[in-house]
Amino acid sequence: MANWEDKFDVNTVTEIRARTICYLGVGAINKINDIVAVLKQKGVKAVLVVTGKGSHIKTGAWDKIKAALDANQLGYFLYDQVTPNPTVDQVDQAVAGGKAKGAGAVIAIGGGSPIDAGKASAILLANPSKDAREICNLKFAPEKAVPIIAVNLTHGTGTEVNRFAVVSIPVDF
Repeated sequence: MANWEDKFDVNTVTEIRARTICYLGVGAINKINDIVAVLKQKGVKAVLVVTGKGSHIKTGAWDKIKAALDANQLGYFLYDQVTPNPTVDQVDQAVAGGKAKGAGAVIAIGGGSPIDAGKASAILLANPSKDAREICNLKFAPEKAVPIIAVNLTHGTGTEVNRFAVVSIPVDF
């Protein structure tokens, strides 16, 4: 019996366009310069980069993303403190740094947690009078967000292709 790998060349980068554009395949990260160039063409001058503490470096993703940001002369604020099960406080800290830098887009690097934190951050950058607790407590229904680029480094929840995010509200007992 043939394996699925025999019928699909994993080295072919495939593009799926819907409301979300998804690039998949070995080497898809190499599209990042083109993606960042489009942000620049749309008037974005800086981005908020949301990630965990180390996978963005260990995988080499950060080297490629930083090179693309530098080549396109986009400033950035790097928030690399996302933990598993990101918290509203982490999202608010990331957004504060992004606001200070004038971020008009978000690049989230990692698995589900950094990407979920990045999604919440994208909403808050487009709704600057709101905070993460207001989103998570359903105090407002967001209708807009700044562009978000999700660079998935894991094979997990599929959060990079949906509109949902999980962000925790810490409670002291």
